[in-house]
Amino acid sequence: MYALRNKTPQARAEYCRLPSAPARYTLGQTAEDAAAEELKLRVRSMAEISMLVTSIDPLAAYKVSDDLVLELMSVTASVEDDSEGASVGTWWVQIVEPHKLVRHQPHGGYMLENRQVQMTCAKSAGISLGDRIKFRIVP
Repeated sequence: MYALRNKTPQARAEYCRLPSAPARYTLGQTAEDAAAEELKLRVRSMAEISMLVTSIDPLAAYKVSDDLVLELMSVTASVEDDSEGASVGTWWVQIVEPHKLVRHQPHGGYMLENRQVQMTCAKSAGISLGDRIKFRIVP
């Protein structure tokens, strides 16, 4: 609490706000605008984005232990079908399908930017060029 004592009210509010909690209003924004923005975010978070694996590049192997080496690859997937227009902008996304990738994705998901997602996965995941991956925007 000592860190809050010398801050302005606005800085104090920013300091106390959780990173995942969206700010309700910005300067000059009415309650109706904020409600419309929240609705857009909810609609986008329900949208599924179909992506196609367009690039696979091998990465250096990761030595887990003396007897276990994990072969990694860098995978780029590009938006194939986005009928709802949800992929416009930069968003955090999570894999919905295939299930073998869902189990191993990072807790926060991946970043969708410029209609592409860059991810690192194990070679044993069996991903190949042309595979389809479904993502969902994380609210």
